[in-house]
Amino acid sequence: MNSDSINLLKECNAGCKSAVNSMRQIKEYVVDERLTTLIDKYTKKYEHLGEKFHEVLNEHSEPEKDPNTMAAAFASMGTEIKLMLNNEPHRVAKLLMDGCNMAIKSISDYVMQYDEADEDSVKAANDLIDIAVDFMKDLEEC
Repeated sequence: MNSDSINLLKECNAGCKSAVNSMRQIKEYVVDERLTTLIDKYTKKYEHLGEKFHEVLNEHSEPEKDPNTMAAAFASMGTEIKLMLNNEPHRVAKLLMDGCNMAIKSISDYVMQYDEADEDSVKAANDLIDIAVDFMKDLEEC
């Protein structure tokens, strides 16, 4: 496996971790049962895909990449403040949709950046993008 493939998988793994962490944080403020069910459903999807990325990286003796700690801390504080002021379901859905948009853009950028990544790694990255797209579509109904 070449370095572009490994780097792409590391970024995807970090993206899964970031998504799971964000959804767990947001879930504390959710009062809508349908939204809670959606968050649980997609948390599991991101965890499952993240485990696959982790396994492939382990098979190649590559360390995982964690999400940027400072960026995550500032995002977390901003999210908490926003949700303390307004935790209506449509507001929560909008915040999650913003995260989906960021994920789609970031992973798409990494696919282009690591253009020598092998077909399996690119497919795995596209699977991550597909989860974000599906989540966003489901959130539109909230």
